[in-house]
Amino acid sequence: MLALLLTTLVLTSRVASAGQEGEAAPGHIVVAAATQPAVGPLAVATSGGRAVLPAAAPNDSFCLTCHADPTLQTHFADGAALSLHVDARAVRDSAHGQLGCVTCHADRETCPSPPIAVSGPAGYEARAAGICVRCHLSAAGDYAESVHGAPVLSGAGDGATCNDCHSANGSGHSTTRVSDLPAARMTLSVAENCGRCHSDALASYRNTAHGELVQFADNGRGATCTDCHGIHAVRAVDDPMGPLAPARLALVCQGCHRGADAQFAGRWLGHEASTSPSGFADYAHRGVVTLMVVGVCFGLTHVTLDFLRSPRRPGSGSR
Repeated sequence: MLALLLTTLVLTSRVASAGQEGEAAPGHIVVAAATQPAVGPLAVATSGGRAVLPAAAPNDSFCLTCHADPTLQTHFADGAALSLHVDARAVRDSAHGQLGCVTCHADRETCPSPPIAVSGPAGYEARAAGICVRCHLSAAGDYAESVHGAPVLSGAGDGATCNDCHSANGSGHSTTRVSDLPAARMTLSVAENCGRCHSDALASYRNTAHGELVQFADNGRGATCTDCHGIHAVRAVDDPMGPLAPARLALVCQGCHRGADAQFAGRWLGHEASTSPSGFADYAHRGVVTLMVVGVCFGLTHVTLDFLRSPRRPGSGSR
């Protein structure tokens, strides 16, 4: 019993002496003095120096501690502002709702994160497109060579990023699932989406046979922008290697019109020309529409006048 007591006293004195010499005993943490400045949000001071505590595994809640703030923003080297706000509800309802933040932002795992090495919005858009490519490999090659992607990735000019087409507000946090669009609205939704940038083309498209079929008849069978121009491999209209070049146009038409040949394709004059008067066919079209309008108006007028007369029917009271 006496030997056990002596052993306890010896060990206690060693722990005390270690604390006096400024060395943390095993299993103990020495808290920094208040006069010592902190280093970083996760820094802790010890008598032997400073060290950053290992952060917990990054998760969405940790990221949203800062990024849920609507006013959070940063600036590019050229002075342009970039919002860093993340709408958690939009992310949850998006196509990426099941992914964690660091799935796309793998270089943002530390806090504070290192600065983004881009000089302006154009470089940032190119970097964002590169993030999408890591998962969407099937679309990467076509997009890189398209009229939308080539200017963005090379920094040569304005183009369209993945987010411009797949997100209503141009953010990867609100990317829409293609499967979420109802089949009856799919074709028209594609045209409206392209029209956000190509407003003139959308206006003329609506007056073509393709556009009218989509708006007023069989939405599922009508041709929309991607049927003629392609999806990711979009090329300029005047590109000789593009799908709308005269030598290749018949192949595009065959996608919907079986047996279409060069003569058939040659009748397509484009958006603007196809909406201009074209002889008998145009007048016949206008005449049919006029007759339909007159017929509907006559029927409504007849029913309204008959209802206002309110005649008494035999064997019944007034209507």
